[in-house]
Amino acid sequence: MNCQDITRLLDDGDIGSMTKRERSEVEAHLFACPDCAADWKVHQRLVEGFAPPMPAGLTERARALVAAGVTVDTRRSPRRAMLFGTMLVVAAAAALLTFWRSDPVEIPAVVEAPAPPPAARSVVESPGVAPPSVAPAVEVQAPERAAGPHRVLVPSLRMAGGDATAYPEEQRFRRVVIEKLRTVPNLVVLDPQTDEGDLRAEYEIRITLTAPDPMAPLGPAITIDPRTPAAFAALDKVIAAEAKMNAEEYQRSREERAIEESERRRSSIRPGNLFLSPGRYFPRSLFLGFPPAPAGAPDQVESQASRLVNDLRVQFLPLDISLEADLLAVLRDAAQKESVRMLALGDLVSIRERHGGLQAADAVMAAGAALASAARTLEREMIWAALASSGSPELVPHLSRALESAPQIDTRLQIVRILSADFSGDSRAREALELASRQNQQQVVRMAALRELGARSKWNEYVVATLNDASLTPMQRLQPIADMAPPDLIAATSSVQSEIQLSDQEIRGMAGLIISAARDNSPEGASRKAATQAVKALGPVGGPVVLDALIDIMYTPFDIEPPGFARAAIGTIKQAARDAIARNFVADPKARALIKALVGSPDLALGGLPAQSAWLLMEGRANQEAVNKQRESPPPRQP
Repeated sequence: MNCQDITRLLDDGDIGSMTKRERSEVEAHLFACPDCAADWKVHQRLVEGFAPPMPAGLTERARALVAAGVTVDTRRSPRRAMLFGTMLVVAAAAALLTFWRSDPVEIPAVVEAPAPPPAARSVVESPGVAPPSVAPAVEVQAPERAAGPHRVLVPSLRMAGGDATAYPEEQRFRRVVIEKLRTVPNLVVLDPQTDEGDLRAEYEIRITLTAPDPMAPLGPAITIDPRTPAAFAALDKVIAAEAKMNAEEYQRSREERAIEESERRRSSIRPGNLFLSPGRYFPRSLFLGFPPAPAGAPDQVESQASRLVNDLRVQFLPLDISLEADLLAVLRDAAQKESVRMLALGDLVSIRERHGGLQAADAVMAAGAALASAARTLEREMIWAALASSGSPELVPHLSRALESAPQIDTRLQIVRILSADFSGDSRAREALELASRQNQQQVVRMAALRELGARSKWNEYVVATLNDASLTPMQRLQPIADMAPPDLIAATSSVQSEIQLSDQEIRGMAGLIISAARDNSPEGASRKAATQAVKALGPVGGPVVLDALIDIMYTPFDIEPPGFARAAIGTIKQAARDAIARNFVADPKARALIKALVGSPDLALGGLPAQSAWLLMEGRANQEAVNKQRESPPPRQP
């Protein structure tokens, strides 16, 4: 089905008498083509016979005017004629808007406007001209579109190559999901047995089972896939086409679909929210009873269904205002666990991204800022990142206050980056940076603010001078350059060139500072965090001395006892060095041999799957660079 077929159907066919198969093909095309969808909606309304009802009494009033022989004074001013014409245009536009409504609604009767008081002069009268004796002007106002009720269908469980009825807990899970969906305002859950759900539903939530693995007795995997019926029709069409492909074409089609799905998710999620709501996007899979619930914990079916319905309301279904109010109440409740409040904040940020705004954005930003000020270091950074990912201008005053009052330097440096990167066009953000560049108590914060205001050469000089200042602790000496580490998502996908120029001696000295900071047991791991970030910033400097320094960091024995958080933090520093090599030394034979050897290494910190991922990243970057070089090179001359 293509655009020409749709045009032919609209011109020649009766769209009201299509077969179910034809309707599915049409819906699949309309889902992908907005122009055809708009034309189809107009024609469908014509087929359904929809027309606005004639206002009551209009015929009688028109006949009375004709019988009275009403005339219009030709001496009226041009201004009055223009205003009357404008009223006609507005009335015509209102009628068109009413006709284009997607839901049939009852048009209210035309109401006569009350006559103005006798002492008041009408603004449309011309001086010295008596108004014609016509009926008072009338005004048509279309009612606001009702937000629902929206229809959703949850079909019976499906299981490829198996009997879904053999799994009672999974069946109960579907029933509980339906029960909870029925409590959502403005939502009607259709019965797949009695309702023509595939034709009437606006949204469909498919729950499918995958046969359990005999080697891992967790029960069947439950996959939840919510889409519109038109999207499912398009997907089913693709799957049917794949069934006719050969093995190579089928694999390529599946890979392309996986890439498209990955890109869709990446484009719809900003980095700050990833840490607050991991694995809560669709389609998703889960196992009932895994992980095992401790004694006295809520029923797994109930808790999993509650979480699922909440995420459907946030990510998929039309927004209802009560959800935002409930989440804001949880965010404000100091008696709730910090993790629960963070999840509520993540949901509110997702609502703003998915639905285009928040009703109480200022209240959400204020509550989020209050949560950040009371949280621990790691959680505080995630909260500020999530708030920044919302892009809400109401956050700027809270950031400005935290820039001056936050007790941790790391938090102030993070806020400097947020004000510059996420609110560069906001004058309030620039004023906060200018104030911090002059008056902030911490020199590193003052210099970072100057950097974001454009004084990058002064910042670079400050970074090198601080690295060489032996009167400071290793963490203090590393902190400025650690602040230059590229964000993880950027570092994982692109090469970031450093602006810092370091001598070979300074690079070796920096590697020694990183090792010293890794051995420091400062509160909340601040030194090790600075060491990890400094490793990430060192990689883009490049050169053989940097490569040797990263290798030294990887293989330095630390002998941290007892094992625990400190050992894990050391492992993180070593992994950062390995990944910095993979990202910044793609074409270096020594680096390639090192990373490839780690793939089969028994070293738990450096080998295994993370090493394999680093190698695949290196190979992918090398292939991409080769393709780019080939594209940039001029074509060979033809003889």
